[in-house]
Amino acid sequence: MRRKNIRGKPIMISKIREIFRLHYDEDICNEKISHILSCSKGSVFNYLNRLEKSTYSYLQTKEISDQELIEVLRNRTPFFKKCEGFWPDFDQLIDELTRPHVTCQLLWEEYLFENPKGIKRTKFFTEISKRLKKVSPSQRMSHKGGEKLFLDYTGSKLEYIDVESNKIVEVEAFVASFGASSYTYVECTHSQKTRDWNESHIGAFEFFNGIPKYLVPDNLKSAVIVADSYNPIINESYKRLASYYDTIIMPARSRKPQDKAVVEANVKAVQNFIFPRLRDQTFTSLAELNLAVRDLLEIFNNKEMQEYKCSRRDRFIKLDQEYLAPLNPNRFEYAEFKLNVTVNKTYHVLYQNHYYSVPFQEISNKVEIRDSGMTIEIYRSGERLAAHKKGLPDRTHTTLESHMPSNHKFQSQFGYDFVCKEAEKIGPSMLEAVKKIMGSSDASNEYLSKKAYSLVVLQKDYNLCAIEKAVKYILHFTTPTVEFLKSTLDQNLANEIWEEDSSEIITIHSNIRGAAHYQQKEIGEKIC
Repeated sequence: MRRKNIRGKPIMISKIREIFRLHYDEDICNEKISHILSCSKGSVFNYLNRLEKSTYSYLQTKEISDQELIEVLRNRTPFFKKCEGFWPDFDQLIDELTRPHVTCQLLWEEYLFENPKGIKRTKFFTEISKRLKKVSPSQRMSHKGGEKLFLDYTGSKLEYIDVESNKIVEVEAFVASFGASSYTYVECTHSQKTRDWNESHIGAFEFFNGIPKYLVPDNLKSAVIVADSYNPIINESYKRLASYYDTIIMPARSRKPQDKAVVEANVKAVQNFIFPRLRDQTFTSLAELNLAVRDLLEIFNNKEMQEYKCSRRDRFIKLDQEYLAPLNPNRFEYAEFKLNVTVNKTYHVLYQNHYYSVPFQEISNKVEIRDSGMTIEIYRSGERLAAHKKGLPDRTHTTLESHMPSNHKFQSQFGYDFVCKEAEKIGPSMLEAVKKIMGSSDASNEYLSKKAYSLVVLQKDYNLCAIEKAVKYILHFTTPTVEFLKSTLDQNLANEIWEEDSSEIITIHSNIRGAAHYQQKEIGEKIC
């Protein structure tokens, strides 16, 4: 407040308060006060006179604001006292603003409907703005109910003793806090890696029994690959988790702790409340440690907050719970992803030092690999191309026959068993012949297998029955060769000497006398 004395100099409200102090506390006369404060005696007298005419004492002026003191010195009743209607409960209205779609305008209209003679719109908005400015960004009042879940890790670590190695194992502490209620979830994990990060989210969703609209993580690599205020690149596994639970990832800005002030405040509160209470306890497993943390977490969430005179749990039930989306009954199955992997010319992709096959038609295409722990799945444009059991990181290959071109399939199948199977299709004689050539079931003897198979492939040029007869004929003398078999088939020798109704082969040569010889001998004897 400024007032001008007779000399035209403005008097600040601070100087008016000093006039009152010097007069009432120091018992200094008006003339001396005028000299000390460089103002006229009339001004000193004027303000002292105004105070005496008001309903306020000097002591009461110490407890009121400058604006209220101005109203008093103007001989006006303070605004909130002259209001004929009901003075709004602004603390309750601030809580109402945390509910989705509730605005100051809506609250004003509802207030005016119930109190037509109450304060006007400008005063209503001013009072709300004044209170909102007092609210720290780390408090829930600045957030809508059920809207944002803030996520981070504590800087300090907890620990347990590994029984087998007798070593101390340090673990991370994951913290998730709601924006409106400050209701908090805490879980210990071995690391901040993607698997632990995602599993902690699932644990938080199950703890809250609902899904928030937004997830607000820090910019760790398990959540954000490339931090950017407008177009961040989200970790693929984390993105799929958010999609599965139908929520949206909205990372905090890099190096802007005010964006996640809620969880920052609760991280500090958790470290001050839970951590020291575990300092003298010894744990032998992560599960045992998490059980102790969960017990203390219940006490922490049920503890009354000084600011609100109620617990985090009470505020969660009041502000957040009813606005959460329902939890998917089926738990999210975690998987790691590798994107934009090129299929090499051997129709395999390399993942974690092991090669996995895809259909040979995909050579040079870009695919994505999904690793669910036991199984490796390969996709292109959302279509699954292959699924393999996860192999060891030993630079070996896992190949499905269905992925090979026809010539590669033949090469991979070729061997003792394959040749025998193909020979058996021709007949038992051919099977016997190839076994004689290959000698044993040593499938690694590729030379003998190829030599035996050269007999089988003659089926492309000759009749199967003719081949079987020719092989049976040759086996009577020796082990067949491809040259001998082709010669026999070309000269049709097997058909000339083969008797279809006999189980034996008759070999004709000059030393064998046939029926005609004995017929001629019998005729000669009769003549004689």
